Amino acid sequence: ALPISIPSTPREYTPAQVLPRAQEHSPKILQARLALESARAEWRGAVSGWLPNVFAAYSRTWQRPEADSRLWDIRWQAQLGVEWNVFNGLNQTAAWQRADGHVQGAEAALQAARAALELEVESAFSDYQQAAESLQLQAANVALAEKNRLIAEEKFSLGMLSPLELQNVQLEHAQTHWNYQQALFDHALAAAALDRLSGATDKE
Repeated sequence: ALPISIPSTPREYTPAQVLPRAQEHSPKILQARLALESARAEWRGAVSGWLPNVFAAYSRTWQRPEADSRLWDIRWQAQLGVEWNVFNGLNQTAAWQRADGHVQGAEAALQAARAALELEVESAFSDYQQAAESLQLQAANVALAEKNRLIAEEKFSLGMLSPLELQNVQLEHAQTHWNYQQALFDHALAAAALDRLSGATDKE
């Protein structure tokens, strides 16, 4: 008979715990964030095109009013100017609208990626719970089948059971062990899916 053991939960899984780590490690979320930052940079550049260019200049000179004079005439000069290309308004408007559309699209893509990841985490957590419950059930079935096999073999030795009946019990016993091994495999896959989503790589 195969030993019956129920694997302990590798980590304390809850959707609220897995989701933040999943968002941190998700390549799709990271890509969507980078696209949003790029769109916002484009938007800032388009907005700056509307702003005027302001420039300032400053100078100071010394001059002698007369060649033999010991006095110096100090002159100060400051300039402040503004340049604004009012004839490029259509191009700037188009650039701003295009950049604004890119920002809105990137924000929508990020929200969609987060929503899809949340559904993926919830689905993975549900699969893990079902796998754990199935594993418990299959372990109980194996224990029951083991008892039935021992009883059947005892009855067969006493002549109370036919060879065909014993064979049926043994086949049922083997089938329950196969089901248990399949449940172990499904449980490991479900746990690995949660580990992958949460970015966990170490094993307890």
